[in-house]
Amino acid sequence: MKKKTIIILIILILLAAAGVAVYMYVQNAMGAMGSTARATEVRRGELVLSVAATGTVQSENSRSVYSSLAFTVDTIFVEEGQYVREGEVLAKLDTESLEIDIRQQIVTLETTELNTDLDINSRRLSYQDARARSALTLENALRSYELLAAQVEGGTYPELINAQTAVDNAKDALDNAERDLETKEKAYDDNIFLYELGETSRQAMDNSHIAYEASRQSYDTALRSYELAVSNQQNLITRLNDEVETSRRNYQSSKLASEQEVQNARRVYDNAVAASSNEAAKINLERLEKQLNDATITAPISGIVTKIYAVEGSPGSGLLFIIDDLDALEIATRVKEFDVNGVQPGMSVIIRSDATGERDIPGEVKFISPASERTSAGASMPSSVVEYETIVSVSEPDSGLRIGMNTRMSIVLDSREDVLYVPYDAVLENPDGSFGIYVADELISANRTSHRTRLIPVNTGLETDFAVEIWGEGIFEGLLIISNPLSVTNGAEVVIN
Repeated sequence: MKKKTIIILIILILLAAAGVAVYMYVQNAMGAMGSTARATEVRRGELVLSVAATGTVQSENSRSVYSSLAFTVDTIFVEEGQYVREGEVLAKLDTESLEIDIRQQIVTLETTELNTDLDINSRRLSYQDARARSALTLENALRSYELLAAQVEGGTYPELINAQTAVDNAKDALDNAERDLETKEKAYDDNIFLYELGETSRQAMDNSHIAYEASRQSYDTALRSYELAVSNQQNLITRLNDEVETSRRNYQSSKLASEQEVQNARRVYDNAVAASSNEAAKINLERLEKQLNDATITAPISGIVTKIYAVEGSPGSGLLFIIDDLDALEIATRVKEFDVNGVQPGMSVIIRSDATGERDIPGEVKFISPASERTSAGASMPSSVVEYETIVSVSEPDSGLRIGMNTRMSIVLDSREDVLYVPYDAVLENPDGSFGIYVADELISANRTSHRTRLIPVNTGLETDFAVEIWGEGIFEGLLIISNPLSVTNGAEVVIN
């Protein structure tokens, strides 16, 4: 068993040696022939980095002409393909019944306004009368109050004058009675003294006593008269002060009542004026007149009538015409999510279509939507490919493009003119981040022509999907380079196929 295992190991070693021999033979043969490689030349020209897109031609200024009126179409004045100016009449609707309604509304409004004017004039006169009455009433009340107050305060009121006269007269009488009493009392006292001395008779003393008593009674009467006159005067003053206060309150009450009357009259007048506007009737008339004006269908813009939906004799509601400004065309397209950040308004666009052949039509990015396409509910479209609405304006007036045409576009992100470039795959990136290319140097022998590879450094610039801008020492147009550099090594002899 052990011997058998040794034999198997010997066989395996022999087979491995044979394989190595065959491999070395093949490598020597290939070295003699030279390995094959693909080559290309350094080119000079314009490099353009672009985003491809497709879209449909439309007008920058397109208007759909609608009508919401239920009247039938009476006359159409234009045809499809006809150029119209802004404001030009496109069609007229049948408005005979509408015109009758307008005339009837005008008559109703005029009658209502006439009646309203009469009512307003009546309310205005009532208001003016209330103001005049109020002013006269207040003037009389104020004059009465002020006159009474002044007479009472100044003591010129007739009753006050009479009362003061009565007081003055009573005071004079009291003073006279007091003086007479004093005289009679002194005479009586003197007679008593003389009687006691025996110098006068008792009769004389009694007579002086009788005169004194009579004078005292006169004084008492005069005093009561004076006190009564003073009391009457005070009572009169109190009564007159009450009358002054009553007069003042009457004036205030008259003032409030007059103001209330004037306010009521003014309110009635203002209400009449407010009601006189006939706003509802005027609004209805304006609505009818607007309908009459809208019944004349006019062009909202200048352009070509590209579609007519209106039919004479049929209802004139809904979409009637489409007008497009063919002097200003644009293309509606979409840019994918991975390209949108590189696309900016103002970028140049190259436009082509089947109808215009290979001719490049210039354009410009006009608008890019800030949000992706959405559903009617406002949600983002449920799609793995997210796209953003983009508008491209056509820069050439006579481009040959027509509304509705399908186009192919290249949105130019960047470009370089008169630069050297090579295929993108021909450039190697070194571990240190630098770049290089393999130059194919020609080798000529007696038996065959081959090339030897030589790695040289290059600088890179603009990169497109297929090419990259290069420059550096020893780089020139027509220089032969290896286009599949990963299949060769530096200094290797290769055969270009």
